[in-house]
Amino acid sequence: GFDSGTTYIFNSKNLSGVDFWSQEFQLSGTGDRLNWTAGLYLSREDSYQQGLENHDQRAGFAYGGIMTNNAGDMSITHEGVFAQGTYDVTERLSLTLGARYAVDDKDYRTSQQATWDAALAAQAIAFGITPLAPPANYPCDVVGLGTCTSIPELSAQNDEDSFTTRLSLEYQW
Repeated sequence: GFDSGTTYIFNSKNLSGVDFWSQEFQLSGTGDRLNWTAGLYLSREDSYQQGLENHDQRAGFAYGGIMTNNAGDMSITHEGVFAQGTYDVTERLSLTLGARYAVDDKDYRTSQQATWDAALAAQAIAFGITPLAPPANYPCDVVGLGTCTSIPELSAQNDEDSFTTRLSLEYQW
């Protein structure tokens, strides 16, 4: 006979990674009493993760082999422009003014698909394993359809911009 309490069959494979790129361009100058810098900053980050898991019916899942595919990715783009100048009021006193404007775009997507198979479920029931159905909130009928896939993709996007300033007064003793 088959002892479902001692046999577990499970395969898992996970992939993940990050690609990152950044670049800054600067212009700067010096005068009698003024030192200044202005520039542009760009960056992009793309990350992903994907996991695939197979659970055989002999591991205790009555509705056959359950395959889950978890996937997610995120993309962040940052763009900024900046300028700063330091003016020497006297030999000991200087005034610095600066400003930066930035825009961040963030996109995120995730999904999970779980697939139940009725043909493998019949084998599981033949082994005497108590039936395990998809959760009630999943709109699928594994017995009627033969195969059922659930959980739709979710995505989100967030765009933000910001403006920051700097003001400093420095005195050298």
